[in-house]
Amino acid sequence: MKNFTNNYWHLCSDELPNDLIFRNDKEYVYGMNSIPLALQSVKIKIYCFTLMSNHLHILLSGEKKQAEIFFNKLKQHLGMLLPHSPLRGLKPKLIEVPDEEAFRTEVAYIMRNCLAAGICDPYNYKWGTGYLYFNPRIGWTRAVQAKEMSSTNLRNMINSRIHIPDFYLICDGIILPESYVHYHKVEELFGKPTDLFAMIRYWNLEQKEVFMTTGVDKEFYDDATVLKKLRDDWGIDNLRKLDIVDRRKKVPMLRNMLGCSIKQICRIAALDEITVRRFSPW
Repeated sequence: MKNFTNNYWHLCSDELPNDLIFRNDKEYVYGMNSIPLALQSVKIKIYCFTLMSNHLHILLSGEKKQAEIFFNKLKQHLGMLLPHSPLRGLKPKLIEVPDEEAFRTEVAYIMRNCLAAGICDPYNYKWGTGYLYFNPRIGWTRAVQAKEMSSTNLRNMINSRIHIPDFYLICDGIILPESYVHYHKVEELFGKPTDLFAMIRYWNLEQKEVFMTTGVDKEFYDDATVLKKLRDDWGIDNLRKLDIVDRRKKVPMLRNMLGCSIKQICRIAALDEITVRRFSPW
């Protein structure tokens, strides 16, 4: 997989353990508008984002310093609108996205946040970019361009004197993400909508994202539970008794259907790490 020529980053904030950033729709609207406001005069491009109640995720490209400036501007603007939130101590995490595979994984992971939280599917989640990709109805909204609004009404809506481009689209008090999100890049790298939808449905995508970004291979079940599931669901009493060819064939099942780590598969299937990595679907 070829490396990217630009610097791509997954920018995320710490999760607030005892408080919320956004408590209601009005505050989420502040968050939606704060992103394009923070984007002005900063040299980055945004491809995907989602706002959750106590954290946020943004996929972007640009120099690391520019990404940090963007986050600080975003936090500063939100801090003026949301004085209840403990944003002062909120720190960014910048995870490098080195290639196309990682880019696709991060897009699906970010879009999947609302689904994993049990809120709704990514295409109907209002506080993110899920609806943008492969959507032939983009542009059907009753939006107006910023230049069509009076400067007073626009300032009152966005709670700022920051100038935004005249072509930005506005609907229901929100600067629409299609105005500034480079969603065509996402479509280009996925190729077709079915590939994006399939990755979003990938049940252990969170495990894959953690493994790709940190190198930590998370295990969903302990060894005893995996062995019990093998017996109860697939009638495999002892994986070690199978010949090596059949054990190799079980690697994708252990990885994708049971969320086993590489080391866990080595233990359970009596295979060496090189073999497991060769037959692993990641």
